[in-house]
Amino acid sequence: MAGSFAITFRADKKMKHCLIKQEGRLYVIGMAQFESLVDLVAYYEKHPLYRKTCLKVPVNDELLSRTQ
Repeated sequence: MAGSFAITFRADKKMKHCLIKQEGRLYVIGMAQFESLVDLVAYYEKHPLYRKTCLKVPVNDELLSRTQ
């Protein structure tokens, strides 16, 4: 979908995906609005994104190679 992003995270031992829509200059996930994707991630590092799950460790190539 044009003008949208997704954030993927693990919760309850399953992979979960949330749609992030870009509406004008704002990034929207559910009812929450953020000025940037950095602000969105920073918020969900401290507040639950799904049930009691907060964002903790960003995935990079090194982390992916260790889990395969």
